[in-house]
Amino acid sequence: MIPIFLLQFLWEKYPVLNIIKQIETHVLDAGSALILVFVAVGVMEEVVKQAVVRITDRRHPELMQTVNSTLLFSVV
Repeated sequence: MIPIFLLQFLWEKYPVLNIIKQIETHVLDAGSALILVFVAVGVMEEVVKQAVVRITDRRHPELMQTVNSTLLFSVV
C-alpha cells in the first residue's frame, strides 16, 4: 500500500509523472488508451515487485538462498 500512496503523492506534486492521466489526455482512441494503461500499470507493478525482492534480498539474504526460493518469493 505504501507505494500507492507514494505514487499518488508524486502524481499530485508532479502531474507530468501521472502516466495514466497523460494517456487519457493525449490518446483519443479508447482501445489504444486501454491497452496503453494496461501496459503502464503492468510495468509499474513489475518494477515495484522487483524493488521489493531486491530490498528483501539485501536485508534478509537467508530468505533467498537459491533461484527457486527467489522465484517463489517473487510470485508470492
